[in-house]
Formats: sequence, structure tokens, C-alpha cells
Amino acid sequence: MDPHSDTHCGDASEATLCERFEQALRAEAAGAASLVRRGRTFSADWIVRIGSTPFLLRTQEGRLREVRRGLPLLCPSALSISASPVAWAALWDAVPRAGWHDIFALSKRGEMRFEGNMQLFLAHLQYVKDVLSLPRMGGRA
Repeated sequence: MDPHSDTHCGDASEATLCERFEQALRAEAAGAASLVRRGRTFSADWIVRIGSTPFLLRTQEGRLREVRRGLPLLCPSALSISASPVAWAALWDAVPRAGWHDIFALSKRGEMRFEGNMQLFLAHLQYVKDVLSLPRMGGRA
């Protein structure tokens, strides 16, 4: 079954997905500390790209201190995760389809890329996956 056939996924524009991502992360940063315990040893600046739109996430001890659309000039980061709008839309479906349900499934399909400090990424894998899935859950981890 192709996720492109789903109206929700097929119609999701990059701008809509970026807004959804930004709102979910800002809600998490402003409200509940549900991610903080899991990410308490994770402090890094990292980048998430939705299509051509980059987001800078500044995380300190599991807290999202800054969510910024766009990157400042000369922006070092520990980790970068990139995917197409179609991949993000499929991942954020309420019930994602097999093969589109997880960041590693998307990577295996060639739809998502991970770059940077892989030791940091794997050491904090569940935290990263939880942050990336916030738009699926309406901003609640």
C-alpha cells in the first residue's frame, strides 16, 4: 500500500508540515516536561530538515531551549536529520503505514538521512524518536 494514495499524506505541503512540526515542538518546550527525563543527558544543537526547510533545535539536558526555523550563518550542529515532506507526512499519520512508521524504516527506503555524531544519535535514540514523533501525537510525548 502506497502512502502517496492517502489524501492526508499526498496533500501535505512542506509549509503545512513545517508549521505542524514547529507548533508541536513549541508546545512541548513551553509545557510538559515529559521528554526531559528521557533526554536528561542529551545536550546538543541539532538540525531537522523538512524538505528544504531546516529547523535548529537547541536541546539542553532534554529540554528544547530553542526551536528556530532557518539556520544562522555558520551554524555548527551535532546531528542532522533530513527527509522529504512526503516522508514526514507519512511518519506523522495517526497510524503510519508499514515501511513509513519509523525513522529507520524511512532511512531504509532512502526517504530519510542521518548525518553527524552517530554515537550521540544512537545513545539518545529514543529521545530523538520521541521529539520527531511529537507532531503525530499533537505535541504530547
